[in-house]
Amino acid sequence: MRGRTWAGSTVLVGMLAVMLTACAPEPSEDANPTPTPSEFATSTPTPTPTPTPEPSEDEEVSLPTCDEYLGSPLMQGELIGAPLQVSKDSDEVLPWMDRLGPAALTTFDAAETRRACDWVAGQNGASGMFAVLDDDQRDTMIRALEESDYVVSEGDDATSFVYPADSSRAQIWQGFIGDAWVVATDASLGRDLAATLTELRPELVD
Repeated sequence: MRGRTWAGSTVLVGMLAVMLTACAPEPSEDANPTPTPSEFATSTPTPTPTPTPEPSEDEEVSLPTCDEYLGSPLMQGELIGAPLQVSKDSDEVLPWMDRLGPAALTTFDAAETRRACDWVAGQNGASGMFAVLDDDQRDTMIRALEESDYVVSEGDDATSFVYPADSSRAQIWQGFIGDAWVVATDASLGRDLAATLTELRPELVD
């Protein structure tokens, strides 16, 4: 009798186990998975380096002001015996420039960067003109001077021209240094202005 009871109990326990297994809920496919540590990490964007701007080839260059030429010994008294001061600083044609002729005036007017200066000391004075020329303007102006009464000025660092000493325009000096064109009412003044321009704006004469 006891043997039957044990056997029946065994069968009953087995049936209960099967029933409990069948009733256990299946894991849901929508259940949220446990996030990994990397999913909590906040990504830090890599900073994009700012490129260094390259200087523009079209960036306009500047010429020194008329005041900036006054520092040389020539301008401080050697030229006319007294320090010069600025009388006019302009980008327009000044009266003395009419002596340069039509080719020079046309070239000056066409230059995008230009300056004309008058300096005075009492009743005396001196004048200069400056412009930045492109290759065509430079070549045209040099050719015009070669075909005129100007003669090549010897011994200058620049390609330069002067009027003959017995001319009514004697001592007018015109020089070409790099992209710069310098004109003066005195040959020594012209050389001095060209030297000052070279010091102040080396990028124009390289």
